[in-house]
Amino acid sequence: MAACGWGRWRSASKHLCCESWICCAAALVLPINSLACNRGAQYADVSGIGAGQASAPLAAAATPAAQPRVITLEHDFGLLRPKSVTKHRFTIENASGSNWTVKRVGRTCACTVANVSSGVIKAGTSEQIEVAYRSGQGAADDRRSISVHFVEPEAPRVELVVKAAVRPPLVASTRQLQFSGVGMRFRDEQSFEIENYSGKELTSLGASVNAPWLSVREELRRSEAKFGLRCQVWRVQVRVDASGMSPGHYQGTVTVGGQGDDATLVPVSLHVRGPVDIVPERMFFGAFDDGGTAQCTVLLRANGENAKLDPADVKLHHDLGDWLALKLKNRSGALLELRGTLSLPRAVQSAKGVLSVEFNDKDHTVMTIPIFATR
Repeated sequence: MAACGWGRWRSASKHLCCESWICCAAALVLPINSLACNRGAQYADVSGIGAGQASAPLAAAATPAAQPRVITLEHDFGLLRPKSVTKHRFTIENASGSNWTVKRVGRTCACTVANVSSGVIKAGTSEQIEVAYRSGQGAADDRRSISVHFVEPEAPRVELVVKAAVRPPLVASTRQLQFSGVGMRFRDEQSFEIENYSGKELTSLGASVNAPWLSVREELRRSEAKFGLRCQVWRVQVRVDASGMSPGHYQGTVTVGGQGDDATLVPVSLHVRGPVDIVPERMFFGAFDDGGTAQCTVLLRANGENAKLDPADVKLHHDLGDWLALKLKNRSGALLELRGTLSLPRAVQSAKGVLSVEFNDKDHTVMTIPIFATR
């Protein structure tokens, strides 16, 4: 039995990080040997799914070199589904006049060689190595290589390369959508594409959303040949509407292709920013002088393009009476400085209160600033 191990890799594709393993069974005698899986990614442009034969005569180098020449044998599995297993048998032919003794099968991931019967490829003969490939969990253009090294300096190093275009039935062009805007009237749209590798002509993607501030619309844009299939390319338009929503962070999901394991999910994040930010979000008075007075400053910053703040348009209210004196001044067109001076009676060790900030602009909600003080 061939022993198999897992190795983690990241595809050069922009979509996903996946896990794959390669398991090799060889007719070569190797005492606990390993396989090398060189990481990389390359787009695979062939049709069909399955195994085949690949062979090439490998003649010994005429003159021994410090570094052995490299001969590469490749096989492209074409389109594969995630988590699928397929095999291919490579033939290594020794067309030289001397035997090749297997020294090792290099390894950079957890793979092994089993069912070993001979560690020598005799002159004028050939041996086969069967590579079993298991695809990862998501869309990727995968490329793996296994290095076979021989003892004889005139023998080549053989690279066995397998490639695959790993695709689930539906593939989204983005991993997530992010929206950010100012105020309760914020609205925006973004779109992404869905490629249909199911082999079926779809009349609808069945796109749906799970949040009231989200809506979605789908449209078939084109159909093109890929990997021997007619691949439909759909456009999914996603709209957010922050009407009536308080400032904060929100999460939603666009689901394409129904429910269950075959569904494609695209997370959506929405950051609703208030017309004005208060930095920091509270006033803390802690460094009192001998007279029992302390100061604290916060900034009021207007959000949005060409936004401005005027001290005359801001009204301040608090519940600390004569203890707290406030001064508001303009530092720039969109930035106000609010400085508070708190004077506590000698018998008072701490205090709490709330400062309300009200704007003349009706689109600006009333904001509150917690107040804390301790000697």
